[in-house]
Amino acid sequence: MIGPYTDPMRAGIGWAAATMAAMATAAGANAAPNGSVALHGVSCTSPQACVAVGGSAAPPSHTTLALKLQDGAWQITPTPAVGASAELFGVSCPAFGSCIAVGGAEGGAIALRLAGGVWKRMSVPAPDPSASLYGVSCPATDWCLAAGVEHTETRMFSEVFTGSSWRTEAAPVIPGASILSLNALSCASRRFCMAVGDRTMFGPRVSVHPVAVVFNGSVWRVVPVAAAGVGPSLRGVSCPLAGLCIAVGNSHFYTGSPGRQLLMRYRAGRWAAMPAPGPFGTEPLAVSCTAPGSCVAVGSLNLGAPVVEQLAHGAW
Repeated sequence: MIGPYTDPMRAGIGWAAATMAAMATAAGANAAPNGSVALHGVSCTSPQACVAVGGSAAPPSHTTLALKLQDGAWQITPTPAVGASAELFGVSCPAFGSCIAVGGAEGGAIALRLAGGVWKRMSVPAPDPSASLYGVSCPATDWCLAAGVEHTETRMFSEVFTGSSWRTEAAPVIPGASILSLNALSCASRRFCMAVGDRTMFGPRVSVHPVAVVFNGSVWRVVPVAAAGVGPSLRGVSCPLAGLCIAVGNSHFYTGSPGRQLLMRYRAGRWAAMPAPGPFGTEPLAVSCTAPGSCVAVGSLNLGAPVVEQLAHGAW
């Protein structure tokens, strides 16, 4: 485990720390008085070229927010009006200057496309006004997969971008999901994608279980996840190769206690827990893997301080 932002020997970790701080500063500087901002997704084609998305709660309503890293500084890039209570939750940039961002608004799911330095709204066949897309992954400039929830957060839905338009992809019913959360999506190719999250089940007792759903290019399939903890949740996923993914989250996410990190690896068709050496209170929220044994996870420590962890030589 690499400590919170303080290891000068890790240039990559230092860059991640400086990047997160600069993003927050750039977004905050452009928020209206008494407003707040949140950045939910980031995609980089190089350490010097990144796009981040989220939302601004500045009065009178939520609006989408996008930033780009250019000449070493983060800058706000204008986004088109997409309706009230709009927010972007995920972004994927398969090539420099080419990005797809997804989210939700009062009228349903939204998608934006960045081309030629300009964000434009795309038409998405959202199933109902409560639908939002929470993750998107584009292994090619002419193909993306997005996933989210509909019917007041009870059912999964999915969309495929084929270079010119979006079409709905049939999604499975997640058994026993009174509330469904899909938090992240990663595609190693058009024939292998993984979405992760959690499902809350109401009954005599409220219980929370992790969710993982894999896409083989034709159909989605639910993959069982056996994770220890009270209310485990998967918050981020990265698949550097088809059939291999790393997921991060919190083994006690819904207990109200400080984070207890959850690190899992998918290979040979199964999920298995990885040793999590981080101190009590560590909660990774996102992960990116450039190779099967090379990953960086970012999140929070004790519900406040930022934390960065690195997977190298098979260990965190």
